[in-house]
Amino acid sequence: MCRFFAQISTVPRSASAGLVGDCNALVEQARRHSDGWGIGVIRGDTTLIRKSSQAAFADPDFGQVSRNLRSGALIAHIRKATVGDVRERNAHPFSCGRWLFAHNGSIFGFEQLRDRVDAHTAHDLCGKIQGTTDSEAIFHYLLTALREVRQPCHGRGPVDPVIASDAIRRAIGRLFQWSEAVGLEP
Repeated sequence: MCRFFAQISTVPRSASAGLVGDCNALVEQARRHSDGWGIGVIRGDTTLIRKSSQAAFADPDFGQVSRNLRSGALIAHIRKATVGDVRERNAHPFSCGRWLFAHNGSIFGFEQLRDRVDAHTAHDLCGKIQGTTDSEAIFHYLLTALREVRQPCHGRGPVDPVIASDAIRRAIGRLFQWSEAVGLEP
C-alpha cells in the first residue's frame, strides 16, 4: 500500500520536516514504498506537480523539491505499485485543473469494473488519462461526477462542499453496486 502526506495551511509554509526531516518522514517510508513519488501543490486555481518513477530515498530531486517547497496546500505520495507498471505517469498525485488526487491502496478487481468506469467518465476526461492505474481512472470518473452537479474543475468559482461530497458519495456508491453486480466484494 502507498503512503502520502498532505498539508493545508492559510499561509505558504514548508513541509520539509514531514517529507525529509523527521524520523518517520515520507523519504524514510519510501524504503518500503519505492515505486515512484510525486508532489503536487495548489497555487490559486491551478496545480503544479513533480513526479518520478525512482524511489524517493534514492532520488536527489525528492530531497531538493521537499526542502525548497513552500505551499499552502500540497499532497506528496510515495508508491508501492499494485495496479499499473512503475513509470512516472503512474506516480501520484494526479491533477486536473484545480484538483489534486492521490489514492492509498488498490481497487481490487478493477479490470472487471474498468469498462463501466470508462463509460461513466466524460469523453474529454478519458482522453487526459495518461497512465494505467486504477487510481487515475477513478479520479477522472469522480471529476465527471463533480461536473454533473456543476462543481467547477477548472478556473475560478466556489466549490460547494456539500454538493461536491454528495456527488462523490453517489459515484462511489455506483462503484459498490457495480462490484456486487460482477461478484466482487465491495
